[in-house]
Amino acid sequence: MGTTESSSSDRVIAPVVSVMIMVYNHERYLAEAISSVLEQDVDFPMEVLIGEDCSSDRSRQIALDFERQFPTVVRVISGQSNVGAFQNARRLIVAARGEFIAYLDGDDFWMPGKLRRQVEALRSRPDCSAVFSNAKVVDHSGEEIGRFNDVGDAELSLSDMLQAGNFLHTSSMLFRGSLKGAILSLNNEFIDFRLHLELAKYGSLRQLSAFLSAYRVNTESSMVANDNTKVRELYWQAVLSVDRSSVTDREYCLGIADFLRRVLFRSIAVRDFKLFAGWWKRASEVSPCDSWRLAWFLVTRSSRIGGLLLIDRVRFWLRHSGRTDRVLYHR
Repeated sequence: MGTTESSSSDRVIAPVVSVMIMVYNHERYLAEAISSVLEQDVDFPMEVLIGEDCSSDRSRQIALDFERQFPTVVRVISGQSNVGAFQNARRLIVAARGEFIAYLDGDDFWMPGKLRRQVEALRSRPDCSAVFSNAKVVDHSGEEIGRFNDVGDAELSLSDMLQAGNFLHTSSMLFRGSLKGAILSLNNEFIDFRLHLELAKYGSLRQLSAFLSAYRVNTESSMVANDNTKVRELYWQAVLSVDRSSVTDREYCLGIADFLRRVLFRSIAVRDFKLFAGWWKRASEVSPCDSWRLAWFLVTRSSRIGGLLLIDRVRFWLRHSGRTDRVLYHR
């Protein structure tokens, strides 16, 4: 038996928004995630597609309970075996019927008004391919401990995204359903940054400064928390995916420098400088600028971000701004 999903003759009206909820071992947080979607104050039809990837906890039962309670809105899509996040997301994108598609991890949640404001934002700007928002960062218990990034209202090009690296919260994302084909054309596993870069090829990305979603940091099922080596390699593949003709040599070098900055910070954190040396060699081989210029870009980028992180630490220690002033990603 292949993928299982509910069916209903009531599902006739095409939804304006398809919400994809990615689920694997999210028993502790899933009800809050789904409820935050169903409680959105909207005047348009939507569908909620829950991709349950054969969790070992009660996640599937929780998802099915919501499906029984909201049979015309909620649909659980699953299979007999675990397929991983990449294939789980693909089958949800294939199933999505909405004019717009939203993404939510099963351990994150949304704030009231999120969908309404983002649909309005995309409808008012046909040149934008996707809209994001800032997010509150919360811990396991839901206590707010910071903010996702230090970016306010912003419009971002492909070049902007490449140079600054990944700082957008994917669980806040709403993108145009017309771009399904472009995303499904990505045949190999990828991380969020690759998706953001792909969407930026078809229009600018907007971030709303409002905190319309919440990111739960370092949960047990997070790939970022559990497989740093894999994430680093996929991040590098995202950088390499950018068509060189779409950016200048300088912009491409700055993108490589930001990647190396992340590797450098990781190398310092784990005291493994061979890690950085290996990546410096790989990055230098594809950089359109010479090693001296790449090194200069790396130093300036590292100094800026490092300085901002140091300020965050000092504020935390002195508690001038409280715990909620922590910034997870600096641009």
